[in-house]
Amino acid sequence: MVSPGKEIWIEVSDSQRKFRPHDEDLKDDTFDPQRLTFEVNTWPRKPTPSVLYRDYLPILEDRGVSKTVLEIFFVNLLKQEKQKLELAISERSQSYK
Repeated sequence: MVSPGKEIWIEVSDSQRKFRPHDEDLKDDTFDPQRLTFEVNTWPRKPTPSVLYRDYLPILEDRGVSKTVLEIFFVNLLKQEKQKLELAISERSQSYK
């Protein structure tokens, strides 16, 4: 499937098909691109821990990791998550305009 005006190719195997296309969508002159569009909700990315195991904090501190380093790390992590959320909200709101 090629997105109109974009160089994006999505290959769908028969086992992934959830519906069969309408007969008129098989011809260029009667094709309705709105029927075959979809919204990307999420995509594969590097796994990250979803929770902080608080019992590790004293162990890290005992092993010489300073509270300041941990604070900087977690503040940066929260900022990254906030940016991801803001971007997702922004892109979603722009797609509905």
